[in-house]
Amino acid sequence: MRINAVKARSKERARKEETRRKVLVGAVILAEAERSEAAKQRLQALLDKHLVRPVDREVFGLPPRPDRPGQVGVSGDGTLSPDGDDSP
Repeated sequence: MRINAVKARSKERARKEETRRKVLVGAVILAEAERSEAAKQRLQALLDKHLVRPVDREVFGLPPRPDRPGQVGVSGDGTLSPDGDDSP
C-alpha cells in the first residue's frame, strides 16, 4: 500500500508541475502577443489550426469550423488528440 501511495503522490506532483508549465508558457506567449503584432498573428494561426472543438475555439473568439477528418486538436487535459475529442 505504501508503494501505491508514493506512486500516487509522485504522479500528482508531476501533473501539477505539467499544469504549472502550461500556465507559464501560456502567460509568456500571451504577453508576447500583446507586444508584437507578428507574434499575435502567429498565435492566432496556431490556435486556428489546432483548436477544433467549438467550445475551445469560442474561448479565443474563433468561429466554429466544419469537422476535418484527421485533424489534431487539444483535448481537455491539454494533450493533443487525433480528432480533437477529449473523451478517454
